[in-house]
Amino acid sequence: MKSSEQKDLEDFRKILEKTSPTDFDGHTDFDKLTPEQRLLWLSECAQFLTEVERD
Repeated sequence: MKSSEQKDLEDFRKILEKTSPTDFDGHTDFDKLTPEQRLLWLSECAQFLTEVERD
């Protein structure tokens, strides 16, 4: 893993440590997003999962 990727992952983990369960309680308002926003959101989730699974 490149050092910039490692730093990004460390930064992400620090942010995750500051989250609470209420941040993940399903209130995404996904139904209010435009089709383009939904596709972007889904593609970012897929990218995240792909990158996390590599580690």
